[in-house]
Amino acid sequence: MKETKQTFPQFSFYNWSGIQKYLEKMAERGWMLEKMGRVGWRFRRCEPKVRRVAVTYFPEASEFDPEPSDGQRTYLELCEGAGWRLAASWFQMQVFYAEEDSAVPIETDAVVQVETVHAAMKANFLKSYYVLMGLAILQLIMRMQNWGRDPVTALSDPGNLFLTSCWFLLLAECLVDILGYFGWHKKAKRTAEEEGRFLPTPDYRWVMRLCFIALLAAAAGWIRSLNRGLSLLFVFSAVAYVLIVLAADRLRDFLKKKKISRGRNRAVTFAATFLGTLAILVVLPFWLVSRRPEWSREENRQETYTFGGEAWTAYLDELPLEVGDLREAGTEGCSCRLDVQKTFLAADLEAWQDARRGEDLPELSYRLVVVRNSYLLSVCRAYLLDLYDNSEELAGLPGLENEIQELIPVDP
Repeated sequence: MKETKQTFPQFSFYNWSGIQKYLEKMAERGWMLEKMGRVGWRFRRCEPKVRRVAVTYFPEASEFDPEPSDGQRTYLELCEGAGWRLAASWFQMQVFYAEEDSAVPIETDAVVQVETVHAAMKANFLKSYYVLMGLAILQLIMRMQNWGRDPVTALSDPGNLFLTSCWFLLLAECLVDILGYFGWHKKAKRTAEEEGRFLPTPDYRWVMRLCFIALLAAAAGWIRSLNRGLSLLFVFSAVAYVLIVLAADRLRDFLKKKKISRGRNRAVTFAATFLGTLAILVVLPFWLVSRRPEWSREENRQETYTFGGEAWTAYLDELPLEVGDLREAGTEGCSCRLDVQKTFLAADLEAWQDARRGEDLPELSYRLVVVRNSYLLSVCRAYLLDLYDNSEELAGLPGLENEIQELIPVDP
């Protein structure tokens, strides 16, 4: 029988009432909170019984402190004397359990409680949210500029769509959390002053879950567009990043045990996390591709032929439109290459039928763009008209629509 379990509850930092109810239910099921962290909460098996839970905030605390400050130590001693045992802490948050119903509440002044939560939020999480929102807005602006420069690529490139989705979902989650917090803080402050009670916090976990599901869907769509090697590289990098976060937490805890100061601990942990992330995003991909060159190779069908004593590559892809469809000719002695990138919004196809070295044959190259939405189609058409600067070069392909849809179906 497992003695510990890991959960991923996804509570907002200020959601004291939601955390309290969740931990009380877990205690009734026989699980006591042992540790809180960025990648989940760890519980240890205990006797199933009703326990009281208190979630408090100490604004001066830090997850990098080697030991509690004098003020925090005094605070913890007072809580223990009142019957409350510290179970875990996370940044400025402390979680206490009480076995007896007679335990005196830790905080009784609602006005002070609201001010304490707000001070804890300002000490850490609000600053982080502002930085993340700024990065997300900057990235979305840059991607909107890319959309204006090349809407076809912006719509049909799975990688671009995935990254745009990531930044949009990050911005949405930050906005929901921040607006929800300030809305609650305003009402809680008024309620505390007028009624003398601490207002329960709203629960926006459903938004976080929706964002997480949307992120997984976007990642799955991108992975499907990659070849097997790059798909494995993406999954491997994602797992490696989680391990980097876990390693950073272990490093921080190790430095705390060694009584390293808050500032030095924070600097070393952040530096290690940055270097580890840089290694995953830059060094690791280059190293793996150098060891496994086939991971970066294109998946076009191809063969090698010899001409002039040298080896040359000829592509053997099936094209929706060939020279033989326009005049009496075949594909023998030709290199036929088809490059396709597609998303559920659009598909962009580029095709080349070139004569092999030493062959004197007619050649053909063209580009096909398939867009489902009529508005997006008009935007892409205007872009292509301006790109090629000749409306006669843009034309439909009567009789080939079914063949095109079979070769480059746009995901429904």
